[in-house]
Amino acid sequence: MPETGIFQVTFLDSGGFSFRFNTSTIAHESSLNSNLFEKSFWPFSGYEMDPLDFVYCISLFLAPIVIYILLSKPKKYRTYSESDWCHCIKAIIAKPYVRKFQQNIAKGLQYYSDEGQEKPRQNLNDNESDSQIICGADTKGNYFFLKISLRHTLHVELSIEYRSNEGKIYRLPNEPQVLLSSIAARNWKAAGLNIEILQPFRRLRITYNGFMRCCSKNINEDVEGEVEHVRFHFLWNCGSAPLRYPGDLSINLFTEAIAKEPWKDGDWIKMLGSSYGYEQYGALNGFFRVESLNEDKFLYLPSWRRRSIGPGERQELRRDLFIFGILKDGTAFSVGAKSIQSGCTQIRYGSILTSTGHLHSLSSNDIQLENLAEIPNAFSLHFQANGKVYKCICHVNTYKTSSSRNTSKHGWILKTTTAECDVNSDQARAILYFWYQDIAGHGEDLPRPLVKPRQIQNPEEVFTTPLLSLECLDHDLTGGKGNSLGIMSCSLASSEFEVPPGFVITTTSFRYQIWQNSQLSKAVEDLAGVCYGRIPGDIEDSCKETSNVFAQTPIVQKLVDEIKQQIEALKSASSNEEWKWAVRSSGLDEDSEELSAAGQNSTFLGCITDEDVLKAISACWGSLFSFQSVEYRRRHGIPVNTEMAVVVQKMVPADAAGVLFTCHPTSGNSSQMVITSNYGLGESVVSGSSDPDLITLSRTYTDNVTVLKSEVGGKKTKIVYNENKEGIKEMQIGEEKSKKLSITEEQALKLGGIGVLLEKRFGGPRDVEWAFWKENLYVLQSRPITALNSWTDWELEHEFDTPIYSEQSAYTRANVGEVVKGAITVLSQLCTRLLDTALQIESYNRVPNPYSFGPMVIRSHTIFMDMLNYMYSAVTDKLSLQTQTVDLAIFGHSVLDENLLRTALKRHGVNKGLKTLKYNFNLFQKAWNNSKVLQTIFRYNNYWQILFKPSDSPLRILEKIEAQFDKLIGLSKYHLNTSMTSIVYQMMAMITMTENSDSFRDEHYTDIALLLSTNSSVESVEVPVMLEQITTNIRSSNMAEEFMKIKPEDGMQWLKEKCPKVKGTLDEFLAIHGHRAVKEFELKEKTWGMDPSIIIAMLQANCASETITKKAKNLTVEETIAKLTSPKKKITRYILKFLVSKCREAVAGREKSKSELVRGVNRFRLAYTELGKEMALQGFLPEEDLVFHLTHEELKAVASQKSPGLIAKAVRRKRLYDKWDKFQFPEISYGLPVPEDKDDFDGFTVIENAVKLKGTPVYEGNIIARACVVTDIKEARKSVQPGDILITISTDIAWSPYFPMLSGVVTELGGLISHGAVVAREYGLPCVVGVQNATKYFKTGDKIKLSGKLGLLELVE
Repeated sequence: MPETGIFQVTFLDSGGFSFRFNTSTIAHESSLNSNLFEKSFWPFSGYEMDPLDFVYCISLFLAPIVIYILLSKPKKYRTYSESDWCHCIKAIIAKPYVRKFQQNIAKGLQYYSDEGQEKPRQNLNDNESDSQIICGADTKGNYFFLKISLRHTLHVELSIEYRSNEGKIYRLPNEPQVLLSSIAARNWKAAGLNIEILQPFRRLRITYNGFMRCCSKNINEDVEGEVEHVRFHFLWNCGSAPLRYPGDLSINLFTEAIAKEPWKDGDWIKMLGSSYGYEQYGALNGFFRVESLNEDKFLYLPSWRRRSIGPGERQELRRDLFIFGILKDGTAFSVGAKSIQSGCTQIRYGSILTSTGHLHSLSSNDIQLENLAEIPNAFSLHFQANGKVYKCICHVNTYKTSSSRNTSKHGWILKTTTAECDVNSDQARAILYFWYQDIAGHGEDLPRPLVKPRQIQNPEEVFTTPLLSLECLDHDLTGGKGNSLGIMSCSLASSEFEVPPGFVITTTSFRYQIWQNSQLSKAVEDLAGVCYGRIPGDIEDSCKETSNVFAQTPIVQKLVDEIKQQIEALKSASSNEEWKWAVRSSGLDEDSEELSAAGQNSTFLGCITDEDVLKAISACWGSLFSFQSVEYRRRHGIPVNTEMAVVVQKMVPADAAGVLFTCHPTSGNSSQMVITSNYGLGESVVSGSSDPDLITLSRTYTDNVTVLKSEVGGKKTKIVYNENKEGIKEMQIGEEKSKKLSITEEQALKLGGIGVLLEKRFGGPRDVEWAFWKENLYVLQSRPITALNSWTDWELEHEFDTPIYSEQSAYTRANVGEVVKGAITVLSQLCTRLLDTALQIESYNRVPNPYSFGPMVIRSHTIFMDMLNYMYSAVTDKLSLQTQTVDLAIFGHSVLDENLLRTALKRHGVNKGLKTLKYNFNLFQKAWNNSKVLQTIFRYNNYWQILFKPSDSPLRILEKIEAQFDKLIGLSKYHLNTSMTSIVYQMMAMITMTENSDSFRDEHYTDIALLLSTNSSVESVEVPVMLEQITTNIRSSNMAEEFMKIKPEDGMQWLKEKCPKVKGTLDEFLAIHGHRAVKEFELKEKTWGMDPSIIIAMLQANCASETITKKAKNLTVEETIAKLTSPKKKITRYILKFLVSKCREAVAGREKSKSELVRGVNRFRLAYTELGKEMALQGFLPEEDLVFHLTHEELKAVASQKSPGLIAKAVRRKRLYDKWDKFQFPEISYGLPVPEDKDDFDGFTVIENAVKLKGTPVYEGNIIARACVVTDIKEARKSVQPGDILITISTDIAWSPYFPMLSGVVTELGGLISHGAVVAREYGLPCVVGVQNATKYFKTGDKIKLSGKLGLLELVE
């Protein structure tokens, strides 16, 4: 039997090697032997060889190695490995293993949703960490840097730095020592910083409220820099998909790194490390406020963030370096390298987001860590992505380098600074990050852990529990107030204050009481039915009835016995003094971080006997269903039938009492603590029955507290015990005493110290109720201050803004402003996102980015179109007639100038050669297939619906809606195809008509208007025709006068009774066009089918007008060609004959496909409307129309769990929507689109110094008439009069019924294919589009002259 063996060679660090040859007599057919060969990669398995031949082969193999060893010098130890002679061989071997390494980690992440990947990792092992870096920079010189690392020990390391373009640098006051803070749970929240995940990988909210030191000299030695209170609120919106580490980064960089290292054993793949994470580009948009400056500095910073999970950098890394930069053209990049302690000495990484929106992982970079041991004054590097090489020269501000350090045993040093860069001759700003391992540290003292609630076993067995028991630490058992008192009693024992003894009647008792009394459960169920509209009735009356039932129902004996036992136990543990009790509610939703619910439920003071206590407990339970409490919960999406615990606590006969806020309750200033106090019990302060004293304490970042100022309140009365009787009473305060502070300065400082303690142990600002009695301090309650992190109106306006990276970018409302008018609700952004996805597929011909927008951009809830990356993504090297035709079609006038062209060419290059051929071929292919697309869209739209069952829950409804998203994408793609076809044919016709002219002349514009006249069956033209026929039928019935007097809401019923034939015709109309609406892509807008009163109002307006519609004379194609004046050649007219026919077909097809797209949108509208009704019936939403002010993802969150914060946000969005909807933007915005000031307008063209405006003529004809300026169609019914010249921003199908009443049309937005242009041509109305600022320059009632031939609008009176 032949011998086989394994020849193993091991290369050593020194450059030498060892080898071993093992033989074994094993049958070839043995499966074990086969596996062994396979795993060992022995190339000659199964090959028989003579021993002498084998020795000969080995000699040939070893000879060059021996020569190499003899001639080469021994290598010295190097921190960073270099390529050796077998580098290429190792790279070939390593590449498949690296790919598998990347795939395995990516496969593991597939089991997690986006939300699961974005949330902080909860199960960190020893020495593991979860860290996040967020940095931002603009080209003006503003920089922001934040790093937060979560440890497995429930501690965080935190560094924050902001550098203004004015030279000021703000850092945490403890720097250069890194801030180490305790946290209650693994979340991005510590020491005043809070990072909220609004939508995974899409939106974050970053807020900070605390101290920072302003450094103006030496950053690291300026310890005397002024420490100030600082607040910042940033919204982080993604601008790219996340690049996951290591899966999405370049395999070449990993292969190169591992091939440079010596392979000591078979586990060399582990040298790549075991951490994972992601990086992502976005934008920070917000404000930075320094309290002393009393001014918000608004910042817009292109941003990059990096997340890293796994072995802590202290345990795994030796070095880490990265550079994040932003170019003036909007390109953002990150380039870095890191060194692993027991692995690869230099792993390079990086990515780039180009100005065109394309994200690429770097395929190479040449960072040399050994050359960047210290931050140099200047250095250069090269990196490559998508085949393009970038050379970056960094000029570093070394004198502005800041340092942070951790001095523990496994410590580190972090240095950050900024640089001005030249990247391929373009200017850029950059942040530099240098991280070093520091093994010279010592042990560290970890901060004390925070106190927090716990869960106990078998809570259903606990009916009452003392405040000192561990059961009191269970929030769900004892409620907000009981849990807080329990934590302070058990976990915060202090000689400085006391918590009055007491006990809690748990939520288990509450449930038991209801279970034992059927009338209680019925009352609660009936109340819920009334509140949610399932049962008719008055909510307030039902609340009173339910509260009375609870108050009058005796407590079951089992609970009575337990309560009395608790009372006796407390009394027996104390002296024989007289006890009075406070009985206070402790709801599950009280005193939480989201809601305080303060004062919503009842408190009873001064109870003496056991019966008094029992009676108060019943009343406390009943107060949970009082009108104010129920309405509070209902408005915040909290179930009506919630639960409550009750706290029974010994009362303190206070000398003085009040409330302490550990930071200023209105400004949130953490350097100020506020005390309100009065003599006697604190009830006079919390109830507002007396004007209390106001004492403001000053607090430093080292927690030194002093009295800043004191104000004596106008207190006239106090509340005290009612001696020997139940309850409390109000007493007058003597005049002399009322003029003095109710507490001493010493007591105020003591309160401040206790406030610092509570804030530190609970982990956030506190609202503390307190009392002094006989010089002893009693803490009666401690709750979070909930209003500090509230959203500002500015944040709500910009929370969905799309990142914009360059001031060179250009955006427009033209065309898109006709389709999506005004602002859109947050739910309607879903339709826009799906339409944008279709645009990315059809226009960019690439896999759409699900995380951020493509051609469409959102700013202030308004949709814009990206001009450079969409409209001008394929341009020639100079201005051409083709681009002018695009401008005419979209804007109605020329827009592309030399500056825009230069920027477009820089981004996309010149569209020529094969690129032009391919581009034009795609356009013609779409046009050629247009008829097939039209046939397909009707079939496509007929086979899908969104249907629900009565038993479907809100979550199930949302799932069914989400399952149909792809249908709307499909409809959008079909409509884009027909729209592009229309534009292509019109461009071809216009270019052909000019006969190689370099530009359009005046006669060309007149001919274009004639050329685009159509007698096709355009749906938007059919609408007013059908409505006019219905109006004629009403008139012929001689009932027009009566019809005009009825309310539109009663119109359908009136027609059914008085004009059934007209009612039938109107029903037919609604069956065809009932899916149309004013703002057809706005889901909250009711369609004509949903609310026929809209159509009734239009019919009433038509009845009031005696105008009879006169349609323009229909010209045949031949007649149209004959009337053209500019074409001189016969061949031109022959070609135009074909193109005009195609243009007419394309326009009609485009309108039909748009109608089908709108029909699809309407299905989503109806589905979400039904969802809103269902969520309101089940108590998830207080009002069904709030469904439109929550995103699809937020609706899932609300339907899954209580989300009072989201409900409150939706209510505010609804209130602010009308303000956003009135925003007006310029036709073109460069950089960030900003709403126009209504009182400021310019940019209009004045001809011959007269009051004239010029636009693009659409249909010839001259008319002098009254101007009717309307910017909102809701005003049209009251404003439009027969014969008016309508001046508006733009029109859509909802305006169609008014066209028969008009004598002319003028729009600010819109091109030659806009709705207004198409319908005006059909009715022969003089029309001019693209008349900028017309609605601002003219007013209703002006006498104006409109020239449809010259495109002029002038004031004649």
